[in-house]
Amino acid sequence: MERLVRVVEAGGRLLRVDRVASAKGQLAAGLLLTFDVGRLLVEVDVAAGKIHSVFVESKEEVPQGAEQACEDEPWWRFIGCRLARAWPGEVGAQGLRLQFREDHDNPRVVSLVPSGSEVQVGLEPIGSDA
Repeated sequence: MERLVRVVEAGGRLLRVDRVASAKGQLAAGLLLTFDVGRLLVEVDVAAGKIHSVFVESKEEVPQGAEQACEDEPWWRFIGCRLARAWPGEVGAQGLRLQFREDHDNPRVVSLVPSGSEVQVGLEPIGSDA
């Protein structure tokens, strides 16, 4: 969470999203979010049962099997957009919510929720509680 807040504070814009493939195919084992201020790997801390993120400093730290997901839903909507807010998901969900675009600029919220060892991504409806 702290790392995402640092991206928000730095005014980070999303440049690329890579999906680390999962064995199930539907969900991602992790997401590599590349911002103009740095790269974050978002994945599930299985022991804690919640989403967490780590900075990825070099290309050597990028997980094998990462594939570009910029054209996948919902990520294509946010390429070039600023990460305006990041906060924990609903109580008990142990996920994260990411708001792209400022409040006055058609904001949209993406939820990242753990599903076993994988990350489930969802686009929240416009007007959902932020």
